[in-house]
Amino acid sequence: MDNGMQNGLFQPTNGLSTEDMIAYLEGTLSPDETRAVDDLLAREPAYIDALRSLEKRLAQNPALKSRLLETDAAVSQSLAQINIKSGPQRLNWYIALAASLAFFVGLTWWLREPSAESMAGSLLVHYPYGIRGEQPDQDLSAAMGVYNQGKSNPIRYGEAAELLRSLHAANPNSDEISLYLGMSLALSGKTAESISFLEPICNSQTSKLEKPILEDACWYLALSYIISGKAESSVPLLQNISQSSTREELRLKARRLLDRME
Repeated sequence: MDNGMQNGLFQPTNGLSTEDMIAYLEGTLSPDETRAVDDLLAREPAYIDALRSLEKRLAQNPALKSRLLETDAAVSQSLAQINIKSGPQRLNWYIALAASLAFFVGLTWWLREPSAESMAGSLLVHYPYGIRGEQPDQDLSAAMGVYNQGKSNPIRYGEAAELLRSLHAANPNSDEISLYLGMSLALSGKTAESISFLEPICNSQTSKLEKPILEDACWYLALSYIISGKAESSVPLLQNISQSSTREELRLKARRLLDRME
């Protein structure tokens, strides 16, 4: 961490270099250096997302580590040599340094982009109640009244889920109840549990839900998969939405998530 914690290049202001980040993830920093990084993370929470993203990318592509460290070393070498070069040699070093810095700028933005999980969480928003086709009874209307209050008070989603759970036990074949139970669970932070209610709807060949509503059920299922750590299960759903949805906004959201998971 000779240059990372004092004058590292990989940050908007002095902070972590790429080498520092990799060493921190691998646990090879000294105790003092680790504490210094911990202090920086406490002051600059944005680095936490960058570290998580880097850790995930390195796990997916271990060869990326050597490329990052080579570029990091090239930048350091360029900085050391640029002061002693002159004429054409100096120009060549400027070009090399510019190329290295361009790589780091791109990498910085790439790592600072939200993870697929963060993106999915931000896209998991209130879904308005208004399904036609099934005549809601009094108990369902009451449960959905609580659900709608969740838009301004998220605690109400959990309360709605419990009401809808009871209704689902009595009406297990109601796609409407299953849909809003799954959404209530997802919106109350229980995405893993929401999957068991949304999945049968998306896999059904006989659902009574209208096509746009069925598509929305699959969209929320895809988000729940990603947030629950099952991103690979979301890919077929997102690909279908990105290719066949009649709503441009939804198609674009699906493509963004797919791009982020690549």
